[in-house]
This record gives sequence, structure tokens and C-alpha cells, in this order.
Amino acid sequence: MATTVHHEPRVALGFDATLVWHDDEPIATEATWLVRHGERTVRAHFAAIARTESLAGFGRTARDAPMRARIRLHAPLRVGDDARRRDDRSFLVIDEATQRTVAHGTIDTGEHTRPPVGDG
Repeated sequence: MATTVHHEPRVALGFDATLVWHDDEPIATEATWLVRHGERTVRAHFAAIARTESLAGFGRTARDAPMRARIRLHAPLRVGDDARRRDDRSFLVIDEATQRTVAHGTIDTGEHTRPPVGDG
């Protein structure tokens, strides 16, 4: 991961993110997923999902609908905080059982004006 002196990556055990769900199966907040960021993949789960109009019910969301989520990691990742560099903040969500990519997202930085997702 390329960095500048002012935007060193930080070690994180979780983050807020904006993501798009691409799978036909709804998000299961109790499930364990894989998060791939850069060249590292770690196990994770969704601690909270922001409600959007496209939600079909608690813990479920419509396919291809953008949403906000709080993701808890089972191992630390080095994530970038430079809002100008999307590649430092992009990630994939992979179904651990099937190895299918089910979502892609962008890690939110401190420069975003949206409030963080609340723990739910």
C-alpha cells in the first residue's frame, strides 16, 4: 500500500464502510464473512447495518443497494485514511462457505461528514 507521510495506514480491528451488496442471499449479521483488503484477507462480521429504504427487513438488504455498515474484524488490518486514495480504502466481502464475492465497499475516513453507523 503506497502512502505519504501525512496519511500513514492505521491498524484497525473494525471500521465503518459504505458498501454495495451483490449477492442474491441477504446479509446475515450473525454470519462470519471474509474481508479482503489489499493482499490480506481476514474473517469478519457485520456489527451493524444502517437502515436504508432498500432494506427488506432487519439484517437484510436488497441486491445492489448501497448501504452503510460497521464491520468488526477478527484480526487486525492496516487501512488507509487518505480520502483521496480510494485504493487504500477499498475492500471485498467474500462468503466464507462458497468463496463467492458478495459485496464491495469503501472504508469511511475521518474526513467523511456522515455520522458513523451505530452499534445495533
